[in-house]
Amino acid sequence: MNKKEVSEIKRVVKIDNPFCVLNKLYITMVNADGDLVFAKEPSVYTLTDREQNMYYDIFRNMLSTNVGKKFIQYDFENAAFEPNGAQNLMLANLQQGFNNTDLRNTLLSHVVDTLNYTGPYAIVTGYFTYTV
Repeated sequence: MNKKEVSEIKRVVKIDNPFCVLNKLYITMVNADGDLVFAKEPSVYTLTDREQNMYYDIFRNMLSTNVGKKFIQYDFENAAFEPNGAQNLMLANLQQGFNNTDLRNTLLSHVVDTLNYTGPYAIVTGYFTYTV
């Protein structure tokens, strides 16, 4: 992704934009040992306005940095031919609208297994529908 593409996404990810809607939200907490300790799938439609604004702010803030800082781009060229590679897992999740729990958990486990990070962290995943 380049700066222009990131700026375009950031521009449309707004709570009051009817053309970019957050449909699904997944929150996963990982401890310092790399173990998944908490997973939650809150209904986006039952979140309070404050909570919705918080999650939109999280996604917008993630896009408010240069690629390589808080926003890390993973290259998929080498993983394209692996059946359980990151690219194929992401594509399979997108094709199913992130509705398959096992497939989504496989993707999150893959991220946890391949991410080299010390300390606890959270993975906040949002599934948006963008209408041009």
